This record gives sequence, C-alpha cells and structure tokens, in this order.
Amino acid sequence: LVQAFQPQCVLVDLNLPGLDGAQVTRQLREQVGSALVIIAVTAISLPSEHDRLEAAGVDFILVKPVDGDVLRRFLPPLAHAL
Repeated sequence: LVQAFQPQCVLVDLNLPGLDGAQVTRQLREQVGSALVIIAVTAISLPSEHDRLEAAGVDFILVKPVDGDVLRRFLPPLAHAL
C-alpha cells in the first residue's frame, strides 16, 4: 500500500498489534528508503525505547499526547487541514 500510495510522511505508533512501530519502520525503510519521513507517536518516553526507534530508522519521535501545534511543525503541507 505504501508503494501504491507513495506518502511523503507516515505516523507510526509504537504499540501496534502484530508488528510494533520499530518493526513497521524497518519494513518501510527497506521498501521505500530514506525519502519517507517517519514520525513515531508513543506514550513511552524511556530513552532506551527512543534509541530503539531511532535505530530502526524513525526520523522524529513525538510523545503522547501530541499537541496539534507541534504536529503542524512537522507536517507543514498539511497544516491547513489540522
């Protein structure tokens, strides 16, 4: 679906059913490379988890609850819709 849709950015949650956000990120990096901006959205603020996400290829980490103004800074093309 990612190859067909070709998004510029995706938001991934760390605690997904089946695959976690780090695993999804690794798969996305294998499929589409570094052109895709990946933002992890998580309630976990442990440095070890952030290190794991960064090692998987996450570009940015936002800790829940995510403020709309913060999200707008990461998604300028979508800012008008938020």
